[in-house]
Amino acid sequence: MMSKKKMSTPMHLLLDKNIARRYLEGVSALARGELLAVEERQVVFLVHQAANLGTQLAISPETFNLLMAHGRRLAPAETVMLLRRTKVVYPTRYFKRWARRLRQRTFSREDAKILALGTFGTDQLEMTGNLGSPYASASLPDVGLLEDVFC
Repeated sequence: MMSKKKMSTPMHLLLDKNIARRYLEGVSALARGELLAVEERQVVFLVHQAANLGTQLAISPETFNLLMAHGRRLAPAETVMLLRRTKVVYPTRYFKRWARRLRQRTFSREDAKILALGTFGTDQLEMTGNLGSPYASASLPDVGLLEDVFC
């Protein structure tokens, strides 16, 4: 008999670059007063429902880089909204091995990477949280465009 314990860690949703793109397209269309395609409507609902339920949204480093490079130029306000709701998940020790095994099981390269990241990925705080001082306060560098340095 299984006990019904509430999980202590909140659920996370790892969004791939296609979901992030559909979300940006959807909220941009809403801002212009246009009708949404079915996929856009589903993704916008997913992101807003996740926020309402306290579900943490996560993205891969590649998706973050795409949002920073293209999203800020195409839909800046929507990109900022999405980035505020998400955290970046980084690969850990067994990521590459698991991605390779998933790839052997007929998953596409990108799908295998997302599945492996969902299995063997962590955010920046979890990477440094269990380290002793001074390493626990280590942080990743911010990367930006030259134009953004003095703005």
